[in-house]
Amino acid sequence: MTDINILAVDGPAAKPLTSGSFAASGFLETTHLEQWVVENPVVLGEGVMIVARQYSKWSSSEGDLGRERLDVLALDKSGQLVVVELKRGNDARIHLQAITYAALVA
Repeated sequence: MTDINILAVDGPAAKPLTSGSFAASGFLETTHLEQWVVENPVVLGEGVMIVARQYSKWSSSEGDLGRERLDVLALDKSGQLVVVELKRGNDARIHLQAITYAALVA
């Protein structure tokens, strides 16, 4: 279980509100974390623009649809794609998923 600290941010000041875990707090990747990132794209970097969320329109060279679902796809201010894969805990597969999605968008 990954501990989290929820902070109240007021300008440059941030105060801890509670401590716990995403699961214990009831936070879900798609419902809460992903929605927050989409509504606040500045957390991904200055000038980042969200292009799609839950993107799953991949297809193979034979035309078969893929099963992978990218959490958030964005563009940075220089036009480079930004691949975002969100997890609530310590999921060892996140690196492989991010690499797979980066390859698919390339």
